[in-house]
Amino acid sequence: MLKLIRTVHGQSLWVALVAILTTTPTSADETFDFSLAAQPLQEALVEFSRTTRRQVSADSVYIEGLESNQVSGRLAPDQALGQMIAGTGLNLVTVNNRSFALRPAATVAAASTTAGASGSARIVEEMIVQGQRVSAFRVADTSTASLFDMPIEETPFNVGVVTQELIADQQIFTLEEAVKNSASVNASRTHSRNAPSYSIRGFGLNSDRSGFLINGVPIAGGNAPPAHVSALERIEVLKGSTALFYGAGEPAGVINYVYKTPQADSAYAVSATIGQFDDYRVELDATGQVGTEKLLYRFTLGWQDSQGAINYDYNETVAPTLQLLWNISDRTSLRFIGEYVSTETNP
Repeated sequence: MLKLIRTVHGQSLWVALVAILTTTPTSADETFDFSLAAQPLQEALVEFSRTTRRQVSADSVYIEGLESNQVSGRLAPDQALGQMIAGTGLNLVTVNNRSFALRPAATVAAASTTAGASGSARIVEEMIVQGQRVSAFRVADTSTASLFDMPIEETPFNVGVVTQELIADQQIFTLEEAVKNSASVNASRTHSRNAPSYSIRGFGLNSDRSGFLINGVPIAGGNAPPAHVSALERIEVLKGSTALFYGAGEPAGVINYVYKTPQADSAYAVSATIGQFDDYRVELDATGQVGTEKLLYRFTLGWQDSQGAINYDYNETVAPTLQLLWNISDRTSLRFIGEYVSTETNP
């Protein structure tokens, strides 16, 4: 039985002529009577496969439009194929005693050949694969564990980073939701609804003992410092003792809020989201210069108004943040961060 198989390979079609035998295999030096007229090469290959019960593989791009030579007489299969493709620019490759392949002469010359167990030649063609890595959820360096930008793979600490891209992709609006992306970090509300309480590896964090940082600077206070994800570039979580860098601190580690940096080029962004239970969210981000390129600003606003599944259950959050960056010199800058975070909930 003879089958003509066409499959997609890259941008070209492969034509394989397969002869399925029900008889015992024949020897490699078997000869056949050929009487093939000059004709399109693809049709000649079909006749050859029908006569010899041999498989011939060829890329249709290379055989399209080619004419075969006349083949007549009693010949071995490889001799007949050689006469058929003479002058076409194709070379014959013997895969095994029952299979052949046709390749352009340049491809065969460039291919590396290795002898198989049966002594036949195997063609190894070059394959080039191009790709692009998407690393929006991964950062190359962090400063929380070393006080300066250091590649994460060279940092001798366990550091987790929640990026701005991850926050946007998950539609995160609160710090509690954001930090949960770092393993072994839990968050809950304290007596102050604007100040969530955090624990890492079962140990609680307290800002009185340098449990929280803003841009790498320890913040003292009874609760976690107020912040909103709309103003943050990323959140870095350092797990384990931090006494080496920040003095006496929590055994759990620290959480570092890294704020978006003011930029010299003016840019504006507004996003709005509507969800179930009358959940409305708006985020605003604007940056640019204040009269001179030495003084930059960045203003962000996060606003949410939502209702609960139960009557009279609501939540409203307003969080504007204003930053001013004064580049005093090439090596000295002064940065002011002013923020207001208000959350009203019932119950």
